Formats: sequence, structure tokens, C-alpha cells
Amino acid sequence: MIHPDTADTQPSPLPRQQLTIEKISPYLRLSYLALYMGAGFSIMDLIFDIAMVMEFSNTNRVHFAKATLVSICLNQFFQLYNVVFQYYKRGKRIMLREMLFVLTFVKPGVDVYRVVMKQKQAVNAVVSPKTEMLIMKSTELCMECIPGAIIQSMGFVAGSHSNIAILSLASSILTAAFISASIGIEKDLDRESRNYAPYFYVKEEFKEWLNEQLPVWITEEPAWFDDQKKATIPDDFVADPAMLLRIRGVNIEKIRERRRSSLGGLTT
Repeated sequence: MIHPDTADTQPSPLPRQQLTIEKISPYLRLSYLALYMGAGFSIMDLIFDIAMVMEFSNTNRVHFAKATLVSICLNQFFQLYNVVFQYYKRGKRIMLREMLFVLTFVKPGVDVYRVVMKQKQAVNAVVSPKTEMLIMKSTELCMECIPGAIIQSMGFVAGSHSNIAILSLASSILTAAFISASIGIEKDLDRESRNYAPYFYVKEEFKEWLNEQLPVWITEEPAWFDDQKKATIPDDFVADPAMLLRIRGVNIEKIRERRRSSLGGLTT
């Protein structure tokens, strides 16, 4: 994408208030509340899953109990793997502490606390606390929430209609939906993401600004507006087809001359 800060002659800038996250700052408080709710749902869903293992075992549906237990173990295994990946450079003591958080099922709450407190990426940590939280959420969603919902749905169809079975099924579905939605929302509200790719979030405003500046750049031909910069402009960002042809290096006058010549040949 074009960055006009390098221009010889500065073009009219795109209003900065459209590129900042301040417009959505009221939603950040709701986002923090949603993070705590998500952590609560995760812990609640895990408790219900363990309860369903016991429920299936007591009602002679051992295959459902084993399948549920496998999903829980897979979730724990991959979360431990994520912890090792994140903290192996920070020493065994810190890594063991984080593994203990996973094994005691409080890791979702710890991750949320770090994000809400805006803790920075620690030295030798592989990713930031927010990215770590999103990775953990994705792991839980794929390894436990969705498989658990499928297993318990099959158990419900097979005849598990107890109150705990209904509550556990509802918890799995609700947790899966909440986590999948919160992953996208958290990434969208992330300040670093918006600063890294601001034009992604203000596409229409940027297109309008770009089409205002293109005639000026084409006419004045500043040194920075070379073929390499022109190639970064997506076709759908340019409203005028003739302007797009000029950006792509197509000589419109030659095309018109050829058309006139061909029409002249037909009329003679």
C-alpha cells in the first residue's frame, strides 16, 4: 500500500482520527468484560465435561465417557505444548509455573488478567500475552469445545436426558460460540493490529482519499510515485477505469488512435 510520508510533495493526508482506535475505545471496556466471561465459560465448560465423564460412566455409556475424556486430555496436552513453546526460553521455573496453571484449569483466567492489565511481551517470550491468550482459546475451541459439543449431542440423542447432560451440552455450545466470536473481536479491537494495517479497517475512506490524490500524482509525477508504488494499488481501489489504465502504464491515446484507424479502415 502507498505510504505518502515518503513523498517529495506531501499530499493531503487521510484524516488520522479515522486510522486510530480511539473511535472504538468505548467498546474496549465491554471487551474486557467479555474476556472475563470467556474465561468463566471455559472453566465452567471443563467442569461440566468432567461431570459428563462421570455421568456417562454411571449410565453404562463408557464409549462416550472415553471420547469426552480424550478431548479433555488433548486440550490439556496441546495447551501444555503451547506453554513450552511460549516459555522455554524464560527458564524452567517460569515454564513449570505456567504448566501448573494449565493443569489446575486456571490458565484462561491468568491469560485474561494479563491482557486486561496490559502486560507487555516479556523478554525471551515468543509471543505477546494477547496472542498467547488467542492461541490458548483456539486450542480449547478445537480440542475440547467443539468435540465435546458433538460427543454430548450424540449422547443426548442416545438417551442422556438428565439435567446435567442438558446443562453440559448447553455449556459446550455456548462456550464454543463465545470463544469463536471473541477471538475475532479481540483481534479486531487490538491496537497493534490497527496500527499495523490501518487501511484494512478504513478501506472505503482510504479509497475516497486515494481517488482524490491520484489525478494530482499522475499530473505532477512526484519522484516517489514510481512503477513500484503504482503496482501496490489494488485495481478495485481505483474508481476511474481510465485512471487505472494510466497507472498500469497503458497509453490511452495510442489505444484511441488505433480504434480510429481501425474504424477508418472499415469505412473506406
